[in-house]
Amino acid sequence: SPKCLINGRISFYNPGENIDFLEMFDNAYPESIMEKPWQTPATMQHSWGWHANDFNWKSADRMIEYLVNNTSKGGNYLLNVGPKPDGTFPVPAVRRLREMGAWLYANGDAVYGADPVRTTVPEGVYLSQKTQDGKQVIYISVARNLESLELEIPGFNVADCEILETGRPISFGQSSQKITLKIPADTYKDSSVQVLKLTGK
Repeated sequence: SPKCLINGRISFYNPGENIDFLEMFDNAYPESIMEKPWQTPATMQHSWGWHANDFNWKSADRMIEYLVNNTSKGGNYLLNVGPKPDGTFPVPAVRRLREMGAWLYANGDAVYGADPVRTTVPEGVYLSQKTQDGKQVIYISVARNLESLELEIPGFNVADCEILETGRPISFGQSSQKITLKIPADTYKDSSVQVLKLTGK
């Protein structure tokens, strides 16, 4: 059926070209942008289903970083929640989903409908992009406490830079293709993953 999407796991180690999207190993994240659509199947703890003695819950911040990492490489983040026998979600799962939802409420522009940016970035920095009102916008998700950041984004001239959630202006300089950002030290007090919004001219 032309309406049927074929997952790469139909032949896990050699799916060939006649598939619609690739599926990574469980909780596996590629190091670079992939050319085919892809996704990571991920758990919130070790177990896929509900397990009364699995207390290895990942933090919401860690899972948010997995999310922006996948977005920056053109991939989807398929997050599993194993319900309890009565059909309800475990309390730790609900809390983490609410925290992730709150982060997405403020920073979802960096994820939903965003494409990767083909350039090299420091560890803990993730880029995505889209067009808004005819202007190119680049989102910089920063998962490390950085006070300065240098990026090389070919063909991109910055008109404005701000923190996406608050609109707080960020000082920047640009020479040739190098963009230098000065990040206030108190930027990270609310979340371990902050998103900067660069708007092009």
